[in-house]
Amino acid sequence: MPQSSFDEEELLLQLKSAFQSYNQKFQATSNFAELSFQDDKTLFSKSYNDIYYSVDGASTEKDWVFLKGNDLYSRWPLDYSNNFNYFNIMEIGFGTGLNFLLTKMLWNKSHTSMLENKTKVKLNYIGIEGHPINSDDLFKIYNSSNDHQQYANEFHKTYQQLLPLEMPAVSNYYFEKENISLTLLWGKIEEISEIIFANKVDKLLTEKIDSWYLDGFSPKCNLEMWSDNVFKMLQQFTKIGGTAATYSVSQIVKAQLIKSGFEIKKVPGPNKKKEILLGKKLSFMK
Repeated sequence: MPQSSFDEEELLLQLKSAFQSYNQKFQATSNFAELSFQDDKTLFSKSYNDIYYSVDGASTEKDWVFLKGNDLYSRWPLDYSNNFNYFNIMEIGFGTGLNFLLTKMLWNKSHTSMLENKTKVKLNYIGIEGHPINSDDLFKIYNSSNDHQQYANEFHKTYQQLLPLEMPAVSNYYFEKENISLTLLWGKIEEISEIIFANKVDKLLTEKIDSWYLDGFSPKCNLEMWSDNVFKMLQQFTKIGGTAATYSVSQIVKAQLIKSGFEIKKVPGPNKKKEILLGKKLSFMK
């Protein structure tokens, strides 16, 4: 894999400046997720009238769709022969942080010897979330399942530091041992994308993203998640050969991914989900 340079410090500076400028013009809000458990097993969003996932087997399900779907098991470990190598992931729909936790664990497993020897490999993970789950609710979710509970509860402490007081907002945490940078963009996707493009932050992300986790609710429940600006980000930010994965196989999503330069395919989904959608970027389209 070729080296993927990434000016993370400059990106954070520009994002914070852009968000501050936006909040001076418009009234900031705080819109936490409203959720419940159905049958004590299925995490349900009251805001979007849709499910996050079933707690039973959630890790297996997410691993199948997003980690295996983006071919991370074969793309990692990174080739570090060219000095410093990065891998950049962008997630729309950070939710409970489960995808991040699973990615973090795979990263550690794939790069153990490199990290121990201080080899120059780094994971940049950027998540977008419009309805943050409050700290108490997230603690209940993590303790409702035995899946990786130790790691989840450790991350919960970090998550408390990252939660915004108002939105839109940006927060960042650096996991020094694993050499992972987690950046969370809090706010509605339309606000986030508007801020990114209006302030030319997009230039720092152009052709930088290796993999996308498109984990928002379906177009039927959350059409904003699948707006033109979202696919503009996919089109502009994804490297040639970069990948995307989503639960949604709707015609809207398929057509927009193809229009954005992706080759798509439907593959069998996990558990009761018949199919999921995978994409690979074939060309850079201006």
